[in-house]
Amino acid sequence: MWFHTFVGSGITLQGNEYEYTFHGLLSHVRALSEAFLSYSIVPIYFVISGFLFFLGINLTMNKYRDKIKNRFRSLFIPYIAWNTLAVLLMLVTYLPFFSHLFVTHGDAHLSFGISNILNEFWNTNYGIEEYVGDATGRGTIFPADFPMWYVRDLMIVAITTPLLNILFKSTRYLFVLAMGVVWFVFSSRELGYLYQLITAYFFFSLGAYMSFKGKDMMLVFKKFRIVSFVLFPVISLFLYWYAMSDIEIWNGVMDRGYTGWSYYVKNMSVLAALPFAYNLAMWLIEKFKLKCSKFLAGASFFIYAAHGLFIYYTVRLLYFCGFRPDTQLGLFLLQLSADILLIAGLLIIYKFLQHHWRWARIAFAGGRA
Repeated sequence: MWFHTFVGSGITLQGNEYEYTFHGLLSHVRALSEAFLSYSIVPIYFVISGFLFFLGINLTMNKYRDKIKNRFRSLFIPYIAWNTLAVLLMLVTYLPFFSHLFVTHGDAHLSFGISNILNEFWNTNYGIEEYVGDATGRGTIFPADFPMWYVRDLMIVAITTPLLNILFKSTRYLFVLAMGVVWFVFSSRELGYLYQLITAYFFFSLGAYMSFKGKDMMLVFKKFRIVSFVLFPVISLFLYWYAMSDIEIWNGVMDRGYTGWSYYVKNMSVLAALPFAYNLAMWLIEKFKLKCSKFLAGASFFIYAAHGLFIYYTVRLLYFCGFRPDTQLGLFLLQLSADILLIAGLLIIYKFLQHHWRWARIAFAGGRA
């Protein structure tokens, strides 16, 4: 959540501009979160999703139909609900009564054509809120609730799992290997949205193929425990140092701008993160006898879907209440306080949905609450 929720370079509140820059403590914290977390988390989720989709089944048409039906409830309905809410929240900022509380819209204008409305659920660069000048949608693309791009691409891959099933049978591991090579060699700037899909297919297929072959994912990754505990931290620390070594590199990395050899180092860190994450989880469970909280497991999707929408409002709430730091430590505490406050609020809402408003539980939590 942390790397999604940095609040930009300033706050507009009641007509006043509160500007700040990332340097010192906050820049180090942000660079560390980018190096260790930003690029690895979604691939890990895709591997888990692929493994669970094929777990313990022979993908017959009946099984496929049941899987898609379940994902319609758990993914598609929340996807539509959260992105609709995101659009409504955006439109509210244009109302005269509220507009002075939010970021200046600059040269943006609203267009309610059918394609603009539909693009809020696919690529907001061509959505309702249009900007004068060149569109920015030539690279990776996001829906209105931007973290939900993972759900969007996961649904696309899930729909095509019968094709994956055929490819696993006919090519064995070669399809997964080919997708991995393409993912590793090409960058998002070269392939645009296609690279997002390749990422989804590679990592989903990696997990799915382990299930398809009857492998225990934990045992597979356990073979790489020692290597991953060394390799992933070392590579991530190098990426952190690389980003902090020069302001131009820093600005590029924060804009997902790894280029040249550094791009391949970044991809190596993602591959090393897979066994590292699973082995770390196993070590924590074995060492501290940790047990999964059913409540927190269910709430995690709700928090994931909501955090990108509400973190900026949470920061503005703290500003409105007088928390307006002028030091890097203060900005760090502002960010941390906003994240804690938002998570606590979302957990309370999720707890409420477990007992009330069944329609909202289905719409925004996919029936998980």
